[in-house]
This record gives sequence, C-alpha cells and structure tokens, in this order.
Amino acid sequence: MAKKAAARKPPVARSAVGRLLTPVQELVQTESASGVVLIGAAVLAFAWANSPWSAAYFAILEIPLGLAAGGWGLEKPLLLWVNDLLMAIFFFLIGLEIKREVLVGELAGWRRAAPPIPGAPGGMAGPAPGTLSRFPILHGLGFASTKRCYRSEIRWFSLASRTLRAISRT
Repeated sequence: MAKKAAARKPPVARSAVGRLLTPVQELVQTESASGVVLIGAAVLAFAWANSPWSAAYFAILEIPLGLAAGGWGLEKPLLLWVNDLLMAIFFFLIGLEIKREVLVGELAGWRRAAPPIPGAPGGMAGPAPGTLSRFPILHGLGFASTKRCYRSEIRWFSLASRTLRAISRT
C-alpha cells in the first residue's frame, strides 16, 4: 500500500499558458480543425467587410505586395495575391485530397465513388443561375464582360482539365 502511495505523483499545477494552450492543441489535432478555422475566418471577414470599419478592410486588400529577383519583379495588391495564388493552392490541395480519397480512401472503387459523382455537376449547376443573373454576360457564354475575368475563367478551366487528366492517369 505504501508503494502505491509513493508511486503516485502529486498533481502538477498547470500554468495559465498551459490552460490556454491545451484546448488549442486539441483543436489542431482534430480533423475538422481546418474547417472550423476557415468558417471562423469567413464569418469574421464578412462581419468586418459589412461593418462601419469596412473602409479599413478594403484598404488592406489594396496594399501592394511584391516579389523581386534581380531585374525581375512582380507587384500586385493583396486582393489579387489572395485570388490568384492562395486560391490556386487551395484548389490544388483539394484536388490532392480528392485523389487520395479515390485511390485509398472512402471513395476507392467504383461502387463507393459512384454516389457522389452526380453531386459535382449539381454543385456547379446549382449556383450558376444566381451567379449569371448578377453579372453581365459576354455573348451569352456566361463570362463576365471584363477581359480580366474572361482570362481568369480560361486559366481555371485549363487548370481543372489538367488536374482531371492527371488524376485519371493515376
């Protein structure tokens, strides 16, 4: 009996930092943590952009950021870095996740992958009428009338087709 009492260690007093970090560490270790962070950031950005302080929000989006090496340089506003670079990385990672699920995950095999397949076109076709009703149409093709939007759409379609070909080859 004395050995059991000696083997037990007294409870360690947790510091204030330890009490604050433990829930954060548990959140990071869960699979849904990135989704929770993404939804929280979206709600925060939405609230800020529609608040009396929205001028500061939109001013931040116009801050110029750039890269330079030697005589070469590229400078764009923060908004374009987010739209062009971070969204491309985001969708690339989603493509990798889908590929992993199809190869070794819950969608491995035709019988398991077949039910979600109709959801992909439905997920694109469902929001399309609302989007098309808000933007001017170029020659009835569904592209916004500015050249930049048109070029951006072409780049996304090209990236999507290359990604689908790469996934289908493996």
